[in-house]
Amino acid sequence: MFARKKVVFSSGLAVLASLLLSFGQAQTLITYYADDLEKVPGVIKVSKSFNTILQFYDKVEHITVSKSEIVQIRDLDPSTWWLTTGNNSGTTGLTAFVNGRVLQFIVRVEPGSTNRTYRIEPSRPSQVAPSSGSSWMPSSPSSASGGATPPLQERPSSPTQSRPSAPPPTPQKASPASTSQQLVNFTITYTPTPPGGYQIRFTLQNVSGETVYADLGRLRFIQGGKVLTYTIDRTPARARLNPGETQTGAVFVRADPNKPVAYRWAFVTSDGRSQEISGELLPSPEK
Repeated sequence: MFARKKVVFSSGLAVLASLLLSFGQAQTLITYYADDLEKVPGVIKVSKSFNTILQFYDKVEHITVSKSEIVQIRDLDPSTWWLTTGNNSGTTGLTAFVNGRVLQFIVRVEPGSTNRTYRIEPSRPSQVAPSSGSSWMPSSPSSASGGATPPLQERPSSPTQSRPSAPPPTPQKASPASTSQQLVNFTITYTPTPPGGYQIRFTLQNVSGETVYADLGRLRFIQGGKVLTYTIDRTPARARLNPGETQTGAVFVRADPNKPVAYRWAFVTSDGRSQEISGELLPSPEK
């Protein structure tokens, strides 16, 4: 069990019901980096009747809220935490201990009509240029008041739409970009799903001797020079892969399924090395 300030909820069913009801709502996706949070606290916004989710890159060893009467927090798994409030306003502090690092936040309760997901990754990617086109891609940091760390993106995304059935996936093995040392083996299968886009499943295996960070925020899909948005159907269990560890995930890319889509994904290790893999999703041959 993790040592933390515990808040009692009426039942596990209430938690599940609240999360299920929130799926149809618009969401805001925001990314912070632990390197920044160790220096300046990040701002976490919570609104009454809506959910705020914190997704950390590794399991949380300890988490505490200064004023539990302002915001309530509960773990969904060791690296994912759920914040709710019955208040219309208020401010409190939140501190999380992750893999020996102390990450600080300011929690602000304010009116709003959206769910929010905050992804906390270990370090800011240095090999990937920021992009403003994807709801899951880093964008240029904006100025922020109050001395708080600005999030790298805060972009509403529409609820996931139902998608038509699709033919069997087309397996494709990615070809890693040139690098001094291969860090991961990457396998991708995908299905063009007219008229919506591409359904994608992937597998990552850490083949290096170091910890590798596989942040979905560094995964980009590009079609016709435009960075595409995508929704996450299955999030890998952890963004951090230990040597020899394998993770799987799935995303849906909104694109023209009759045209190819390029992808790029940059990985970094705990000692600062990096590798970028790239490839192309091809439409099904015309019959």
